[in-house]
Amino acid sequence: RPFTITATARNGAGTPAITTNYAGAPEPEIASHIIPTSCLNGTACTLAGGGTFTDGTANDGIVTSTTASYAEVGAFNMQLVDKTFAVVDAGDSTTAERYITSGTVAVGRFVPDHFALSSGSRMPACTASGAVLSYMGQPFTLAATLLAQNFADGTTENYHPSSGGYAPATVAWQAENANSGTNLAARLVNVGSAWNKGSYAVNSTTATFNRVAAPDGPYDSLQFGIALTDPDGPVLGGLDMDAATSSDCTAMPPCTAVKVEAPVSARFGRLRRSNAFGAEQLSLNMPALLEYYDGSKWLPSTTDSCTTFATLVGPAAALTLTPSGNTTPRCKVLTSTCTATDGFACNSAATVTNGNLGLCLTAPS
Repeated sequence: RPFTITATARNGAGTPAITTNYAGAPEPEIASHIIPTSCLNGTACTLAGGGTFTDGTANDGIVTSTTASYAEVGAFNMQLVDKTFAVVDAGDSTTAERYITSGTVAVGRFVPDHFALSSGSRMPACTASGAVLSYMGQPFTLAATLLAQNFADGTTENYHPSSGGYAPATVAWQAENANSGTNLAARLVNVGSAWNKGSYAVNSTTATFNRVAAPDGPYDSLQFGIALTDPDGPVLGGLDMDAATSSDCTAMPPCTAVKVEAPVSARFGRLRRSNAFGAEQLSLNMPALLEYYDGSKWLPSTTDSCTTFATLVGPAAALTLTPSGNTTPRCKVLTSTCTATDGFACNSAATVTNGNLGLCLTAPS
């Protein structure tokens, strides 16, 4: 945004006096950077529109510009240089003799005009057959990029708090199920980042909505959002969420966060294996189902065709049999009998079928 520069021309006397005949057009230049100590945005750290000075009151030696602007943030030392006032002497003088320069003056600190969520996405652990499901405690992918921007929506790359001089904006997540008015963000972990050249980028493949001790949920409309507080006052644009209220904050402001994509489902899950028995000469199917808590009871997780066996039982050993026996556990066996070549090893990357492990023990040999 434009700011004002006022220049007063003075002579070189021991006690400098205002030279009232001056009505020149000095140019503002950045002599050096203070915060940060160098321009992080290539050649973009320049003053724009500052060369338009006007002599508001005749014969007072004061000229003013109201059109100067700086598209970055931070602070710098500015110097005024009038290269044209004595141009008539160009033929017999050097630039050092002709140019009229000022001392340097510290300008700023400039701050972002606003912040924006430039992108955001979430990828639940299970997306097969249209599911958007993650179990509580199961890692999933969550990404969001916040940008510090100037009035023209350009990224202010000098917003780099690690260079010192000011406190950065703090970022916080929100999580709310079905507009309940309860913020569940304390259970969302592994979603942090840091400001770097005007960008706060979260790219987490281990984002996790944690379980609590007692089964709860399901949260089948869990909306994630991101909020920001900057001590200098700039705000995050596009606010459309407030996890602390059940009302529609877009109709009844204020909103405090921006939604990150559509809601997902987060469920408290378990693996239930039931007893089975049969003849010792035959293979044996053993019921093993994924279930989730529906708020009062456990139900089969029939929408889950994503969870891998290795996730459930670990990569080291498929299953441990006690007492041990000369039999081979196989998974994803959906028939009544099995051999050592049917289905998949139970520590493989193969997935369950509609929440069913299809666990079968081959006939002892």
